[in-house]
Amino acid sequence: MSAIACAILQTCSSGDHIIASRTVYGGTYALLDNFLPRFGITTSFIDINDSNALTSALNTSTKMVFAETMSNPLLAVCDIPSLASFADQNGLKLMIDNTFAPLICSPALHGTDIVIHSLTKYINGMGDHLGGVICGSENLIQTLMDVNTGATMLLGPSMDAGVAADIRKNLQSLPVRVRQHSANAMKVAGKLQESGFRVVYPGLDSHPDHQRLLTPFSLWTAEQGIGRTFSCKSSKKLGSASLPYRWAMFTRCSLCPHVQLRVRFPPRNASEWDSARALCGSRSESMPTAIGWLHRLSTSRNRFSRRMRS
Repeated sequence: MSAIACAILQTCSSGDHIIASRTVYGGTYALLDNFLPRFGITTSFIDINDSNALTSALNTSTKMVFAETMSNPLLAVCDIPSLASFADQNGLKLMIDNTFAPLICSPALHGTDIVIHSLTKYINGMGDHLGGVICGSENLIQTLMDVNTGATMLLGPSMDAGVAADIRKNLQSLPVRVRQHSANAMKVAGKLQESGFRVVYPGLDSHPDHQRLLTPFSLWTAEQGIGRTFSCKSSKKLGSASLPYRWAMFTRCSLCPHVQLRVRFPPRNASEWDSARALCGSRSESMPTAIGWLHRLSTSRNRFSRRMRS
């Protein structure tokens, strides 16, 4: 969140306007909707892949377009090349939060000006550190670090040296982890869908944005997969509160970055509830799920199948 806040405050001033995806992470939504208006920075939340909505939201004060490669936790896939073209034509900065797609997608290669990563999730991958990074032009980074006017310099989001060393060490295994996360997630998502659950996962052809991954200008690095997180609901009369106990392989948690299989329940704010209803159905049955990388699920196939039948 410090990375997002600093990048926005460095780029926008009082009186400026931001166009943002309506499915952004809940903390980002709160920052844009509740906090930044106190400094005169306003935001319009729209369906970021709707060109008509983009044009309608644009005004003379618009300074930035903000979206997520894959929204957290609902996994709506952003059409980055189209957004980059729109931003370039209108003299706007495009900022993409790539937290859920490191190595899977490189927004900078598709015209993004500022790329944000949460180190907390994939990049560190162990669920034991918090952090974030801002990626951009050399001029942007130097401006952020300016001793007199830089947001990262003056607002003080400095990382502990020991934490930085740990994250740098874990970064070396990121390609292996991402591939295994994706392979495991595809197996579990497919099995859940076969078992009567409605699964929201871009790797499945049932996802509304699945075809976007197959276009000639695909954003995705095929060997890295699609990612590890999906949301699901049961078509049977099972409340999600009971599901973590029915699935002994899964652990209930509040964060998704981990080596193990995790269920994050429930959504944490009104924005997530509203979006979850739209994508997954009723509020009581929606369940964001994160798939770990530590174990190859093929070795647990029989055990997993027995869990699903029970």
